[in-house]
Amino acid sequence: MIVVLAQNNLSGPTIRDFEESFVADLLMKVNLEVSIIDCLSELQDDDTGHLCLQGIKGDMFLAHWGDNNAALTHLSRLDIVGTVNTVTANEVTVVQESEPQTAELPILTPGVYDANRRNIFLMSLDSFDTSFPATARVSQIAANPSERTQPTVTDSGQSPDDTSSLEMVRPMPKRTDDSSAPADDPLESLLGELDDLDL
Repeated sequence: MIVVLAQNNLSGPTIRDFEESFVADLLMKVNLEVSIIDCLSELQDDDTGHLCLQGIKGDMFLAHWGDNNAALTHLSRLDIVGTVNTVTANEVTVVQESEPQTAELPILTPGVYDANRRNIFLMSLDSFDTSFPATARVSQIAANPSERTQPTVTDSGQSPDDTSSLEMVRPMPKRTDDSSAPADDPLESLLGELDDLDL
């Protein structure tokens, strides 16, 4: 999992020591990559930090300073999509479900990536006195990203654990031998020819 540290825009020695220790501890963990960007409130379209967030495929952990609701607003402003979870020392809470871009469920094929399907874990560093428990919490979530406690009720009144409200992936359709297909269908003729080839 990729861990992104959104730096504090204040430059006091205590904050800098915290961030340096946080990054150093994470770099010692297995299966974690670390990226550092500017404060979320300062990111603009096409900034290096914005491009970094856009380029991450799959789940990500975003450690930041300040309020989680403010961070959520900035992610929305920057068009960073996914299912957003807030992380505290004891809880992981879904606060925003991803929204499919189309009414129909997309068919995922090799090489096709849908950012709506990823998890974004938001953790405010203000809630930790030192960097050690913060890095321990990141490692814990990275080892078990499906951990959920205290599910919240969405605006629609459904719990995130309600499978009827979750987006599902349709399986890739399989080609069947359908004798009802028109005989003059060029695609079916081509597929038939390819089936007959002994490759």
